[in-house]
Amino acid sequence: MTTQRENEDVDEPSDDRSTRSGRWAVWAFRILITAAAVLLFNQAVLAGQFMSGTYEALEFHAFGATASEIVVAFAIVAAGWARFRHRYSIWPAVLTALLFVAINVQEFAGEERILTVHIPLGVSIIVVVSGFTVWAWRER
Repeated sequence: MTTQRENEDVDEPSDDRSTRSGRWAVWAFRILITAAAVLLFNQAVLAGQFMSGTYEALEFHAFGATASEIVVAFAIVAAGWARFRHRYSIWPAVLTALLFVAINVQEFAGEERILTVHIPLGVSIIVVVSGFTVWAWRER
């Protein structure tokens, strides 16, 4: 006769301490990358408001850039933690680090008013973070 525990899926992680903290890191990464996506989408809205004549939106746009950097930095930490504690793939941490670099280049181009770089890079960042967010929630 088999017990309930023997019938459970073999792929389920064990309940040891490192696996639990790894699962928390995966959830933290998902939440942080989703927050980054929301903040970055909001950047496009604020830029549009500024271009439409609401000049106060530029201040919020600058604040949103800083907030995005901070959230993505924490997402790098969460992805790294998930990698080493839950045997999560390494590429989310690498891609999140590249996203962080792109956001910094984006912020520099905006501050220097290099709009030929700032606008297309912003669109690219939003596309990448959108796909990345979908992947993060679908990944097991």
